[in-house]
Amino acid sequence: MQMKLRTKIILEQENVLSSKEKERVALLALVEDQRRKIEHLESVEQQLSLSLKTETTKLTEKEAMLSNNTNCKFNPVIALYGLQIYM
Repeated sequence: MQMKLRTKIILEQENVLSSKEKERVALLALVEDQRRKIEHLESVEQQLSLSLKTETTKLTEKEAMLSNNTNCKFNPVIALYGLQIYM
């Protein structure tokens, strides 16, 4: 009788361990997936930050050009695109 009880306990422990191992593997896969998503988002953030910096520089240059040309007659649309044509 005691041997049957020990066997039953051992089998139950093995089932619990097996279940926990499957859970651990699933969680590791989830962590890896989230890590990849974070890396992708960091890359996108870096690209957007660079793009923002570039566009801000261009805007600053255009504003400076407009500021320099305030006393001259010119077509502002043409000036915005880098062409300075005075009338």
